[in-house]
Amino acid sequence: MASTLVFLPVFIGLAGLAYDGGQMFNARREAHTIAAASARAGAADVREGAYRWNQRIRLKPSATTTAEQFATTTGADRAVATIVEFPDYVAPGAGGRGVLQDAETVVVKVQVEVDLFFLDFLMGTQTVEGSGRARASHPDEANW
Repeated sequence: MASTLVFLPVFIGLAGLAYDGGQMFNARREAHTIAAASARAGAADVREGAYRWNQRIRLKPSATTTAEQFATTTGADRAVATIVEFPDYVAPGAGGRGVLQDAETVVVKVQVEVDLFFLDFLMGTQTVEGSGRARASHPDEANW
Protein backbone atom coordinates (compact mmCIF):
# COMPACT_ATOMS: atom_id res chain seq x y z
CA MET A 1 0.00 0.00 0.00
CA ALA A 2 2.76 2.45 0.93
CA SER A 3 4.73 1.66 -2.22
CA THR A 4 1.64 2.35 -4.31
CA LEU A 5 1.27 5.78 -2.75
CA VAL A 6 4.92 6.53 -3.52
CA PHE A 7 5.16 5.15 -7.06
CA LEU A 8 1.75 6.23 -8.37
CA PRO A 9 2.64 9.95 -8.60
CA VAL A 10 5.99 9.04 -10.17
CA PHE A 11 4.29 6.84 -12.75
CA ILE A 12 1.68 9.50 -13.55
CA GLY A 13 4.45 12.11 -13.89
CA LEU A 14 6.43 9.93 -16.29
CA ALA A 15 3.31 9.14 -18.33
CA GLY A 16 2.49 12.85 -18.52
CA LEU A 17 6.04 13.68 -19.60
CA ALA A 18 5.87 11.04 -22.33
CA TYR A 19 2.49 12.29 -23.53
CA ASP A 20 3.50 15.95 -23.66
CA GLY A 21 6.81 15.02 -25.30
CA GLY A 22 4.87 13.19 -27.99
CA GLN A 23 2.66 16.24 -28.47
CA MET A 24 5.76 18.42 -28.95
CA PHE A 25 7.27 15.93 -31.40
CA ASN A 26 4.06 15.78 -33.45
CA ALA A 27 3.75 19.58 -33.47
CA ARG A 28 7.34 19.95 -34.72
CA ARG A 29 6.68 17.46 -37.51
CA GLU A 30 3.46 19.27 -38.38
CA ALA A 31 5.28 22.62 -38.48
CA HIS A 32 7.86 21.26 -40.93
CA THR A 33 5.15 19.71 -43.09
CA ILE A 34 3.15 22.96 -43.19
CA ALA A 35 6.29 24.96 -44.02
CA ALA A 36 7.29 22.63 -46.87
CA ALA A 37 3.79 22.60 -48.36
CA SER A 38 3.55 26.38 -48.05
CA ALA A 39 6.86 26.82 -49.83
CA ARG A 40 5.63 24.61 -52.67
CA ALA A 41 2.45 26.68 -52.90
CA GLY A 42 4.48 29.87 -53.11
CA ALA A 43 6.91 28.40 -55.65
CA ALA A 44 4.00 27.58 -57.94
CA ASP A 45 3.28 31.30 -58.30
CA VAL A 46 5.52 31.74 -61.38
CA ARG A 47 5.55 34.69 -63.78
CA GLU A 48 4.85 33.00 -67.10
CA GLY A 49 5.36 36.18 -69.10
CA ALA A 50 8.88 36.68 -67.69
CA TYR A 51 9.84 33.15 -68.67
CA ARG A 52 8.53 33.60 -72.19
CA TRP A 53 10.43 36.88 -72.47
CA ASN A 54 13.92 35.97 -71.21
CA GLN A 55 13.80 32.22 -70.44
CA ARG A 56 14.31 32.82 -66.71
CA ILE A 57 12.00 31.39 -64.13
CA ARG A 58 10.81 34.22 -61.90
CA LEU A 59 8.29 34.29 -59.10
CA LYS A 60 5.51 36.79 -58.77
CA PRO A 61 5.90 39.24 -55.88
CA SER A 62 2.75 37.70 -54.44
CA ALA A 63 4.50 34.32 -54.00
CA THR A 64 5.39 35.19 -50.41
CA THR A 65 1.82 36.20 -49.63
CA THR A 66 0.54 32.99 -51.21
CA ALA A 67 2.91 30.91 -49.07
CA GLU A 68 2.06 32.76 -45.86
CA GLN A 69 -1.69 32.50 -46.43
CA PHE A 70 -1.38 28.80 -47.21
CA ALA A 71 0.57 28.26 -43.97
CA THR A 72 -1.93 30.06 -41.75
CA THR A 73 -4.84 28.35 -43.46
CA THR A 74 -3.35 24.89 -42.88
CA GLY A 75 -2.68 25.33 -39.18
CA ALA A 76 0.36 27.55 -38.55
CA ASP A 77 -0.06 30.32 -36.01
CA ARG A 78 2.55 32.54 -37.67
CA ALA A 79 4.39 32.35 -40.99
CA VAL A 80 7.08 34.38 -42.73
CA ALA A 81 8.03 33.75 -46.36
CA THR A 82 10.89 35.21 -48.36
CA ILE A 83 12.20 34.80 -51.90
CA VAL A 84 15.89 33.89 -52.19
CA GLU A 85 17.95 33.66 -55.38
CA PHE A 86 20.51 30.93 -55.97
CA PRO A 87 22.69 31.77 -58.98
CA ASP A 88 23.59 29.04 -61.49
CA TYR A 89 21.47 26.31 -59.94
CA VAL A 90 22.04 22.95 -61.65
CA ALA A 91 18.90 20.88 -61.89
CA PRO A 92 19.15 17.40 -60.33
CA GLY A 93 19.79 14.72 -62.93
CA ALA A 94 20.71 17.31 -65.55
CA GLY A 95 24.30 16.12 -65.85
CA GLY A 96 25.55 19.72 -65.97
CA ARG A 97 23.32 20.62 -68.93
CA GLY A 98 20.40 22.09 -67.01
CA VAL A 99 21.82 25.23 -65.46
CA LEU A 100 19.08 27.62 -64.39
CA GLN A 101 20.20 31.21 -64.06
CA ASP A 102 19.11 32.85 -60.82
CA ALA A 103 16.68 30.16 -59.72
CA GLU A 104 14.33 31.73 -57.20
CA THR A 105 13.41 29.80 -54.08
CA VAL A 106 10.63 30.41 -51.57
CA VAL A 107 11.77 29.96 -47.97
CA VAL A 108 9.03 29.68 -45.32
CA LYS A 109 9.38 29.67 -41.54
CA VAL A 110 6.32 28.84 -39.47
CA GLN A 111 5.44 28.67 -35.78
CA VAL A 112 2.87 26.35 -34.24
CA GLU A 113 1.71 26.67 -30.64
CA VAL A 114 1.29 23.52 -28.55
CA ASP A 115 -1.01 23.34 -25.54
CA LEU A 116 0.57 20.90 -23.11
CA PHE A 117 -1.74 18.74 -21.02
CA PHE A 118 0.24 17.52 -18.00
CA LEU A 119 3.05 20.09 -17.94
CA ASP A 120 0.85 23.10 -18.64
CA PHE A 121 1.18 24.39 -15.09
CA LEU A 122 5.00 24.36 -15.38
CA MET A 123 5.68 25.31 -19.00
CA GLY A 124 2.45 26.81 -20.33
CA THR A 125 1.89 26.93 -24.07
CA GLN A 126 5.00 26.07 -26.08
CA THR A 127 5.89 27.27 -29.58
CA VAL A 128 7.65 25.03 -32.09
CA GLU A 129 9.14 26.17 -35.37
CA GLY A 130 9.45 24.58 -38.77
CA SER A 131 10.99 25.64 -42.04
CA GLY A 132 10.74 24.60 -45.64
CA ARG A 133 11.83 25.75 -49.06
CA ALA A 134 10.87 25.10 -52.63
CA ARG A 135 12.34 26.29 -55.90
CA ALA A 136 10.31 27.56 -58.78
CA SER A 137 10.84 25.11 -61.61
CA HIS A 138 10.21 24.82 -65.29
CA PRO A 139 7.43 22.35 -66.14
CA ASP A 140 9.80 20.37 -68.42
CA GLU A 141 12.67 20.25 -65.93
CA ALA A 142 11.98 16.61 -65.08
CA ASN A 143 12.67 15.65 -68.72
CA TRP A 144 16.18 17.15 -68.87
